[in-house]
Amino acid sequence: MYQTGKHLLLKYVTADGAIDILTNLRLKVTQVCKLDDDEEMQYGFEIAFTDSDFFKAFKNETYRLIYSRKEIPIKPSLMADQVKDWRIKRHELPKGMFDDNEQMVKETHRKNFKILKEEWEENKKHLFVLSLTESFDNKRMWEEYANKNAGAVIGFSGSLLSTFPSLSNYYGRVKYTDDILYFITLDKWVLFCSDREAVDLNAHFKKCVLRKKTKWAHQKEWRYVKADSLNQLPTEHVYEPVQLKYIEAVYIGHLMKDCDKEKIIELAKGINACVFLSTGKDSSGGMDFTSL
Repeated sequence: MYQTGKHLLLKYVTADGAIDILTNLRLKVTQVCKLDDDEEMQYGFEIAFTDSDFFKAFKNETYRLIYSRKEIPIKPSLMADQVKDWRIKRHELPKGMFDDNEQMVKETHRKNFKILKEEWEENKKHLFVLSLTESFDNKRMWEEYANKNAGAVIGFSGSLLSTFPSLSNYYGRVKYTDDILYFITLDKWVLFCSDREAVDLNAHFKKCVLRKKTKWAHQKEWRYVKADSLNQLPTEHVYEPVQLKYIEAVYIGHLMKDCDKEKIIELAKGINACVFLSTGKDSSGGMDFTSL
């Protein structure tokens, strides 16, 4: 990383935010619905098929189970019992029996989707995200996240995220893409609606939260994702403690108030962090800094 010779993960903050980090040795992790980007997690619950597509696929799969030469093993369920009964009577079943129940089958699909979407929305209330970046001198981010150059950027050791609790939590580099991340494929959804396969919402959460649209690619973001207990009351923020040795550098905006600047420099020197002051000028694609 420029200026320190180390790979850092960085957090853009206001002056008050920097003082809180350096004083209390903690990082604020924000509930996902309260993130700055109002598109976060909004496009993660889409499907690429219609009610009619589902009905056709469900009917074909059920016919396959009934009329296959060899019985296809499926786990015990109400659907399994029904299929077993149909197989016994398969030569007596009326032609087009499913067509008479098309609306019921479609309603089952819609009901299941509604239930999972409600669960998705409830789980989101207990999902928290910490956003860091690989870039300390991005002019746009200094404007948007560091109080228009009156804030600061705190640089942490690149191994910081590996020190946070890992149970039910994870971290990774964000993937930037405009491709839609569909919730589930048609064949998998048919299996779920016929009680033959579960849906892993947590795995889908992980994919969603580590994806953003390409218009945000300048952020070069890393994310730590924390899930609290569903038994806890929803809150906007939680905190993760940070050990002193993982705070490597502090970059101070050129428009920061002198009183805040003095306080932050004092705190940074007290933990032996490198301090850099913005000159307010540009340098080869980014902002220019001088070492204090």
